[in-house]
Amino acid sequence: MIYESSPWKQELKRRVKQIGKYNTVIRFDNKFDATYIIMEKNLMFSAFATRKLIECEKLSDSADSYSFPIKAYRPLKPVDRMHRWPDEDTHDWNHPIRLTALGKNICNWLIHSYIFCLLFEENGPVTGLYVSSDYDRNKYLYEIELKSWLDYLNYVAEDNVVAMESHYDDNKHDYIVIRKERGDYL
Repeated sequence: MIYESSPWKQELKRRVKQIGKYNTVIRFDNKFDATYIIMEKNLMFSAFATRKLIECEKLSDSADSYSFPIKAYRPLKPVDRMHRWPDEDTHDWNHPIRLTALGKNICNWLIHSYIFCLLFEENGPVTGLYVSSDYDRNKYLYEIELKSWLDYLNYVAEDNVVAMESHYDDNKHDYIVIRKERGDYL
């Protein structure tokens, strides 16, 4: 359980800034492995922190339902421990499936990723990432634009729940949250 959400949201903002700082051609050219790991850690941590905020009811309904467009590719070969790196012949790259995904689902894919790798602009910085969860690995490989992911993280980091409605459920012996309104604190 997260007691106070603002330190987590501040950390998300810091992670977004760090991604921007390290996502440069110069950094990748000078220290590719170290830069890749920094990017990877920031992306993974951001997914974990966001999902925890969602699970602890610290985000509004609009942040919970935030979605954006992604692409999905069907695998042409079975994905297993020896064949988990996307390559020219591993997926149907010529027929992307355009989908809309909830940010919280992308968090789960990242946390449970079986495939996770950064997508680079030709001779440039990271433009996105490929991810597939352990559950979806032989169904789809998802392509997430980095800008869309960062927009989502900024939305989460700026989210404030200003009103909440709940009721007690006798069967679950707990309170069930019905509505969480986004707004600005007075």
